[in-house]
Amino acid sequence: MPFFATLIHSCSSFDFYATLLNRTLLQVLLTLLKFLLLLCLAMTLILVPLYRQAAGQLTSWILENLPRMTLSKGTLTTQPPLESPLTITGVFAHLPNMSNATYEVRIDPAGKQSFDTAGGSNRVLNVHLSGSALTLESRLGPYPQRESLAFRNFPEGAVNRDYLTGLFNSLIYFSLVPVTYVVLMILFVLLWIFQNTVFVTLSHLLERLVASPLSFQEVLKISLIACMPASLVATVYIGIGFFMIEPNLVYLFTYSIFFLMGMNAARSKRILDDLRRNKHDEF
Repeated sequence: MPFFATLIHSCSSFDFYATLLNRTLLQVLLTLLKFLLLLCLAMTLILVPLYRQAAGQLTSWILENLPRMTLSKGTLTTQPPLESPLTITGVFAHLPNMSNATYEVRIDPAGKQSFDTAGGSNRVLNVHLSGSALTLESRLGPYPQRESLAFRNFPEGAVNRDYLTGLFNSLIYFSLVPVTYVVLMILFVLLWIFQNTVFVTLSHLLERLVASPLSFQEVLKISLIACMPASLVATVYIGIGFFMIEPNLVYLFTYSIFFLMGMNAARSKRILDDLRRNKHDEF
């Protein structure tokens, strides 16, 4: 049966699981592998908008909190903002009359400010005195006026919003997407191994208590195919983003329904086959 027909029947009919008794374990594993490749692709595409949203937030933070930067010939040069006004107004008595005088301010580790008329500070403030009100206007940010860092194999240009958006998009599509795809494959394989080991072992032990029990391999084939509709439902649920219930609970609930109903359908088919065989032996 073609792969997509198998996927549709596994999600729409419990009687389909009875036909798995006639399939080999290798055929079931190959079907599950094809589904895994498509599932990881869908999950990766769901995560791409989240990556881009996070990149946009990081871009805004960089532009708001870091100085202007330019990358040229592998060297990243930082420069202070063109204008970073900071107005501090306080009342100071017994100061001489002065207007539009330029002073430099030092900020010590304790956070105290002191006027320095001799220079030596990177932070220059214009001082305006009107009566006893002293107003300080900052014209330079708290960053060094120029600093260079080495960056190789990065595109050149001014580090603005367009530059960061292109850089982060390249990082997402050429680095994060392949890594995410591989990581998701590993996580799903580990999940299915643990899940099928637990459910198949317990179910096989209980099968010994009923008439016409299913073998361990038959239970395993049903359990493996039941992972397909459960993973598909959980993926759609995550893609919609309607998290009224935890996605892992949605997955486990869906898997349990398809696994138990598939077991019931396969067991019923086994009982009917045994009855037909017994009638044939009587005649």
